[in-house]
Amino acid sequence: MAYDKRMASSDRERYRQKADVCDRLASEVDQSTHILRNNAATSQKDVLDLHGGYTVQQALESVREFCVEKNAMACRREYQVKIITGRGSHSERSVARIRPAVKEWLDHRGIKHWHDGEGAFVADVGRWDGREY
Repeated sequence: MAYDKRMASSDRERYRQKADVCDRLASEVDQSTHILRNNAATSQKDVLDLHGGYTVQQALESVREFCVEKNAMACRREYQVKIITGRGSHSERSVARIRPAVKEWLDHRGIKHWHDGEGAFVADVGRWDGREY
């Protein structure tokens, strides 16, 4: 059986086109992965996790420092952060202590906030005037 060079050439062209498509798709996936990684890194900077090992005083001091820092970054624009307090299920008699203290701290300073699930708040620290009342 004779070897047909035309067939090999057409196969080569078809495989080259498929390889180009695969390269383009791989590049798009790499760009998407890069964007997702950057978003994850950015979003983690805007999260304060108060799970475990904090007294109420330590937690409130951490919240104050976190909110002051993020408020300065916001330049009086809307700037939402997440404060994870937990539900209090690991507290003595499963009574939450940090969560209500953080809510009161945010309320007292007029920082707009809302629940984000059972164990977290989202707070807009950007419009907070920064005063400690």
